[in-house]
Formats: sequence, C-alpha cells, structure tokens
Amino acid sequence: MKTRILVPLVALAGLACVAAAAADVEPVARLIVRFRSDVPNPADAAFLAALARRADVAGIDLLRPMSGDAYVLTMRCADARGTVERDPCAAAVARLAALDGVVAVEIDGRVRHR
Repeated sequence: MKTRILVPLVALAGLACVAAAAADVEPVARLIVRFRSDVPNPADAAFLAALARRADVAGIDLLRPMSGDAYVLTMRCADARGTVERDPCAAAVARLAALDGVVAVEIDGRVRHR
C-alpha cells in the first residue's frame, strides 16, 4: 500500500522540479557577510550596487544589519549578463568572498540547538 502512494508523490515532485526549471526562476542566496571595519557604509544602496558589479552578480540587497560589522544580504546569483552557471550561487559566493573589504561570507540558514 505504501509503495502505491509513494510512486505518485515521486512523480509529482519530479514534475514540480521541471516546472520550476521551466519557469526561469533566478537563483537567490541569503548570506551573512562580514565587512572590514574600515568599509564606510555597507548598508548604502550605492555601495551594494557597486559590490554586485564587482562580484559580477545581478544584484545584492540588504535584509538587515547584524552586530560585528556583519549584514544579512540577499544576492541574485545570475551574473550581470543574466547567465546562470551550473551552480551559480557557489560561484557567486566565492567571487563575493574574494573581494577587498569582505572578511567572511556564509550562507544564512537555520541553526538548531539541541
């Protein structure tokens, strides 16, 4: 009985993945980025636009500041030309982390405490 129910669910999940790929959904990463303390104002829209150009991504937006010169940002991972690489967010995060003024970049995710 369980096998009969599972097969349609797997088929539906596959169709959902195909539909998402066909919809041209742009990949977005939610990041925690820590900047050097001498970076003037990382929350400034002009700074974020320049940062996106330097990282060669479609855009970077501020979600909220954190303590310790860190910010939660969203990054549209396609490059500025709209090209989406095989693993676009990994490549984009690596480019962002390599920029001058950026101390650390990590993917923002839920932390579960035990």
